[in-house]
Amino acid sequence: MPQFHRSVRIRWWIFAFALAFAMLSYIQRLSVQDMAETVVPALHLSQLQIGWLATAFTTAYTLAQLPGGIFSQRVGTRWALVGVGVLGLLATLAFPLAPMVLAGTALFGTLLLAQALLGVSQGPLFPAASAIIESWLPPNRWAMASGLQTAGMNLGRAVHRSLSRC
Repeated sequence: MPQFHRSVRIRWWIFAFALAFAMLSYIQRLSVQDMAETVVPALHLSQLQIGWLATAFTTAYTLAQLPGGIFSQRVGTRWALVGVGVLGLLATLAFPLAPMVLAGTALFGTLLLAQALLGVSQGPLFPAASAIIESWLPPNRWAMASGLQTAGMNLGRAVHRSLSRC
């Protein structure tokens, strides 16, 4: 019996990790648009360029979901999440570091690439989370876990809004 309780706890810890990943991804995806007031004058970007950055993320995110799901199945969810986590970290770090060494068109191109890379890194998250739910939770918990996953994304939005007001 103690073995069963331990495995149940591990299941929910793994799910909590996937939920936190969804929350953080939602915070990341909205940061550039919400920081536009600060970013535009500091980096000498236009509102049109901020729009292109948002479009680069959204397009890459959309296009990466199906291949990301296939990638997750091929290499396994654990390694897929590690890989996209590292990719997302690099893309996130590129945004504040690029202005230190680049300017003008080179800077904008790098930021565009970083946003697209961030989108590619987040595309596999929800297919991978579905695989985690299917692999680690019993079938009678799948609907609840999927609902919590969606709630986690919305909670990420709420946390993002509260942080952006500070």
